[in-house]
Amino acid sequence: MAEQTNKNALGFNTWKIFGPALTTAALLAVLFIILIHPMRIGFDQAKYMIMADMLWHGKTLYVDIIDLNPPLICYISLIPSLASALFNIPASLAFSLFIWTLSVYCVCMLYALMLKAKEQANWLLVNTLALSIASYEFILVSNRLRFLFEWGQREHIFMLTYWPFFLLRFLRWKKLAVSPWLAILVGAIAGCGMCLKPYFFIPAILTELYWLIQSRQRQIRPFLKVEMATVAAVAALYTLHFKLLSAAEQHAYFDMLMPLTISGYKFFERSTMYLCNYNFTCSEDVLVHSLCCAALTFAFVRVEPFLAPLCAVMFSSYFIYFIQGKGFPLHLFPLNQSTFILQNMTLIALYKTIREQVASASLFQKKLLGKNWFEGIIAIAALIMWLGNSCWQDFKQEISTNQFDLTSIGYKGKASIDDLAPLAKPILEYTNVGDYVAIIGEATEPNAGTILQLRRKSATRHIDLTMLGPFRYVHDNVPEVWQKFPNQLNDFIDQLVQDLKDTSPTLVFLQNGQTTEWLGEYKFSQRSLQNYEKIGEENYFTIYKKKGCDKLGEMRLFFPVAPK
Repeated sequence: MAEQTNKNALGFNTWKIFGPALTTAALLAVLFIILIHPMRIGFDQAKYMIMADMLWHGKTLYVDIIDLNPPLICYISLIPSLASALFNIPASLAFSLFIWTLSVYCVCMLYALMLKAKEQANWLLVNTLALSIASYEFILVSNRLRFLFEWGQREHIFMLTYWPFFLLRFLRWKKLAVSPWLAILVGAIAGCGMCLKPYFFIPAILTELYWLIQSRQRQIRPFLKVEMATVAAVAALYTLHFKLLSAAEQHAYFDMLMPLTISGYKFFERSTMYLCNYNFTCSEDVLVHSLCCAALTFAFVRVEPFLAPLCAVMFSSYFIYFIQGKGFPLHLFPLNQSTFILQNMTLIALYKTIREQVASASLFQKKLLGKNWFEGIIAIAALIMWLGNSCWQDFKQEISTNQFDLTSIGYKGKASIDDLAPLAKPILEYTNVGDYVAIIGEATEPNAGTILQLRRKSATRHIDLTMLGPFRYVHDNVPEVWQKFPNQLNDFIDQLVQDLKDTSPTLVFLQNGQTTEWLGEYKFSQRSLQNYEKIGEENYFTIYKKKGCDKLGEMRLFFPVAPK
């Protein structure tokens, strides 16, 4: 019996080695992909980086910087924005490194919590959870479209901050002690993640309800923990901070933007059938996959109790997707990631069950016990092959494309021309770093990405015109609300006109289609573009150049050399 115990202990020790090694390999592969794509960033993420930079330069939120969303994401974006300025690296790269650091925090905190637990630790559990998170990060960065739509979105940030809190609460309900300072750190960061959107409190609340229901004693003691108090304190401080905003900020946000946004939100909303079967996001496949994983989980929930609360997180993620009603790919992120983790945990439970059943036979017992080294080597070899092949393929594709000279915008090195947002060529040819450029379109794409990557400045306080749609919706469909803001559309256009007058940008990009029609109703072109001349069209934008401004030079590119 003592010999068997020693062998089992050896097995746990090997998991302590191989688990972190696998997770580290995945995170290093994520870092590699980020570094060879320094200019790659999503559209919404670029917008918040621009807003953060404007805050650094003394602009006032909701007055000089107009946006529909609460300010926490802007505050968080101040961190990579400052890092970009201090270390003179592309803002897009600084943002990606910030999210990668958050990923490292997530998995390191999972291991720290397990190490700090005073009782027996389930290393198979925490290794599977950490490796699943790291692998999912690699899947995101190695898929360009998913990177642009999901990497660094608020849903992504929330999940990276939530998983350590989730494991901490699991340990609490198991009555395992954890360092108070560690709990405060985890609670504070998780509280920031939850405050990004009110919907993000749903998974935390529902999993707590699950643990309370399954607890036989129905005790409230697990709720009276320092991490719970920390999350509540962060939420309270964030709420109270609105009182510290200037009178102009409070008036703009609470008296105008918020009521108009709430009333006009239906402009973005889609039907339930649309949300369940949106081809672009493959939402139908995601929903079916998650239900299949849930069904399989119930067969193994007695083998691994950790599966049930994971199921609670996954089903909670349905609320995050459907309650927002837009069908955007980023809203599926919590459901996608929690399903991926649940799937892996279920497979591990299946493996564990089969191994124990086979090992229980005396004929194979001696041969199978203590073989964790062999299994770990196989696992790490398979993972390295997958990561290595994906990184190599991405690297080959990267060096085979035309390269943009980053020295032309004040950085070092090169970047793939494919990673630049649209509209880059005329901006590089007619303007310098720090010049004002006006990209007037109804969506964040490609406005914010182009301006951020090329280190230009937004010529208007409206980085995009996403608010124009909700305003028009309220104007046309909710007259009882609009009568409180009868001049809001006029004021909106007046702001655009005044901003262009004040900044006098060299280039103005005006999106074709509905945006042009709406602006045409207010004679925007006649009021703002009299001193400009049309020079072409690109990516559904008409390009106007200020009269008298000549081309400064050609876009600097390096062409790949065919291997000999």
